[in-house]
Amino acid sequence: MKPRTWQLTDAREKLEELVAAAAAGDAQAIVTAGGQEVFVVSRKYLEESRSSSDRSVLNRQPSDWEEDAFDEAMKTVREGPLHLGGTRPKGRGD
Repeated sequence: MKPRTWQLTDAREKLEELVAAAAAGDAQAIVTAGGQEVFVVSRKYLEESRSSSDRSVLNRQPSDWEEDAFDEAMKTVREGPLHLGGTRPKGRGD
């Protein structure tokens, strides 16, 4: 199924609808005025769509690589969502 595509301004206005659709398993695409495209998918969708080899590549961190914004984003995905204020919910290894 092709993801629904949103312009960034529409996505901001209808964020709740966009997130609900993604949570229900329907991938959502957001396109900026500059043409950058991002996708919003549920964790279940993401995990089911990646092969085991993809997961092993994403989880590797060779010692000679410097962490960058992508590495930080992947940590956030693996560790779970942040609440407002930058705190994680209790119960995830705390």
